[in-house]
Amino acid sequence: MSLERSSGGRRNCLLAALAPADQSLLALHSKELSFELGTLLQEAGSPVEFVYFPHEGMISLLAVMSDGQGIETATVGNEGVVGAMAGFGVGQGFARAVVQAPLVASRSEGAAFQVAVQ
Repeated sequence: MSLERSSGGRRNCLLAALAPADQSLLALHSKELSFELGTLLQEAGSPVEFVYFPHEGMISLLAVMSDGQGIETATVGNEGVVGAMAGFGVGQGFARAVVQAPLVASRSEGAAFQVAVQ
């Protein structure tokens, strides 16, 4: 479940490092949302629909085994991004992405993010 939030609190380090004009461009296509623990954001092998810039909380990236079990391979917090490959034309997610700690993130549609990074 996601809830729309207003800006405030900690910010994503990647977004904060962008030039103001680039921040404004991404902000036009983003919403700041809250996600509960355990929320599935992306399934491995599925189309990348959204790009997530965490401000608070954590996302786990899991490699999916043939039996469907996931093995955590990375965690992403406010220093990173999940789904950025959408900006470079990669259409499928390489890992399952699950909210590991209650999350506040800016979310952009993958197609809008691709336009913004070009």
